[in-house]
Amino acid sequence: MARHAIPEMLRLSLQDLALRIKVLKVKLGSSIEDVLSRALDPPSSINIQRAIASLVEVKALTATEEITAMGRILSKLPMDVHLGKFIIVAAIFRCLDPALTIAATLNAKSPFITPFGFEAQADSAKKGFATGNSDFLTIANVFASWRRASESSNYVRVYCKKNYLSHQVSSCLQVSLTIRTFSRSKSCGSSYSRTW
Repeated sequence: MARHAIPEMLRLSLQDLALRIKVLKVKLGSSIEDVLSRALDPPSSINIQRAIASLVEVKALTATEEITAMGRILSKLPMDVHLGKFIIVAAIFRCLDPALTIAATLNAKSPFITPFGFEAQADSAKKGFATGNSDFLTIANVFASWRRASESSNYVRVYCKKNYLSHQVSSCLQVSLTIRTFSRSKSCGSSYSRTW
């Protein structure tokens, strides 16, 4: 085991930190890279440039590293900026429910299980949930079906077993419900720019 832990700045994405530098108007340098290079254990220049390029790509920063309205909104979301923009755009296009389900499952294991000796049945059950040629829409379909089944607490375990779904899918996807409830109780505001 290492004597000293690797600083968080060297282990994690710098996108959030770069946004915070802009939101807080940190005046320790002329650019994000200049500010970060003054840290005790500064991240590599290439990692800083990747973070900045990613923020420019989602229109959180301009090419001159000015924060945008989108960047201010993304800085308030506790997630990767690409995922955050996905959620914001989904809200604008009124398809937030499936987008939240997809976002909640991106960092989770597959909800499908394949017990030894039942591979064909499990594959058949999975195909029953298929929506077009999209894994994401299939996951959204699984969640919608699970949600209907979970209206009866006695039936949800039977449903999961019959459809070769991990019962843990309920706890994973329950996060989506919690996020959905929270997001509906909050407002992102409407002062964002339509240039993204």
